[in-house]
Amino acid sequence: MLKVVEYLNPSITEKSTFNLADESVSGQDMAKELAQELEEHYLPKAMETLRRLAPHKEILVDYCKFALQSTPPNYEYPIHLDGPGKVLSGVIYMAPRKSTGTFLHMNSKLSAFDEVTWEENRAFFFSRTPNDSWHSYKGDGKNIRWVLIFNLMTNQLNKHELLDLGYFRFQYRRIADRIGKLFGIKSRYA
Repeated sequence: MLKVVEYLNPSITEKSTFNLADESVSGQDMAKELAQELEEHYLPKAMETLRRLAPHKEILVDYCKFALQSTPPNYEYPIHLDGPGKVLSGVIYMAPRKSTGTFLHMNSKLSAFDEVTWEENRAFFFSRTPNDSWHSYKGDGKNIRWVLIFNLMTNQLNKHELLDLGYFRFQYRRIADRIGKLFGIKSRYA
């Protein structure tokens, strides 16, 4: 088993994300070593998962990103879509033994219709879509929720949106966003 558990801090009081490739973190040599080990072991598996979920997106992957994330017991992250920089999103439940999982939603306003239940070392992966991958998470009211985040990332944001939406919907969104900016209206697609 990898040495991820060494990074878990039981005194966290705010939601925090520890990017394992960040140059500014203390213990950066150990973090870089862990990030390299994670990439070596799990990048091929993540690419295979992407090929099964969304094979047309394989050409978009520019790099992968790992982070440890803590969620305090009473913290609730709102319903959201991942941004277009994420080609494949993965969450691996680390600690504690029991907690709340990831909630899946039909849109940004409806309550959850399903939960990817918490089980230590359970992995949940999805390839974002512009309208169908709404999700949220929260603490269980008792313990800090620790997850390992694993993302396949792209710098080709417009190409990703174009692949997801198709040409005409992509152009419609771009025009709607520009018109909205003229009138100070926040994009409903952001």
